[in-house]
Amino acid sequence: MIRDTVNDYKKISGNVNRLIELSGRKAGYVQKEMGMDIAGFYRKLKEKSFTENEVEAIIRILFPEGFYKKELVDAVEKGRADIATKNIISSAETRKGMREKIASYQ
Repeated sequence: MIRDTVNDYKKISGNVNRLIELSGRKAGYVQKEMGMDIAGFYRKLKEKSFTENEVEAIIRILFPEGFYKKELVDAVEKGRADIATKNIISSAETRKGMREKIASYQ
């Protein structure tokens, strides 16, 4: 399992150039969105040396709809798990907590 994860990361990080092409975006756009200097970005692109966080940021920039869909699905699954384990707060309790918090600011 860990080996598969490492291999997947290597495949993705080694093909960032191809991912940029497939997305229809320009490498300069990705570089600006990431806030990296141009020389550092193109060096990492050439050497295929992006960190895992940088690869995640690139995927988020290139394919936002797919990335946010996964986050949404994960959040829904977590919500279902919370309901199943009764890890929930009633609406009345939530409103009471909100009123107390607002009162503490005044």
